[in-house]
Amino acid sequence: MSLVPPEVASDPDQLLAIRDRIDTQQHQRGLDQQEVEGIAGASGLPDAGDDA
Repeated sequence: MSLVPPEVASDPDQLLAIRDRIDTQQHQRGLDQQEVEGIAGASGLPDAGDDA
């Protein structure tokens, strides 16, 4: 199973562009998660990892 079409897989520039886009999205998700956790903490909600 391929995550990208064969014509993209054979083009290093396209692969790099896709990887950069995914890395950027992943970084933004991490920042968003930190923001949500900060809001939850300020609101008095327990951490997502807590069993309480």
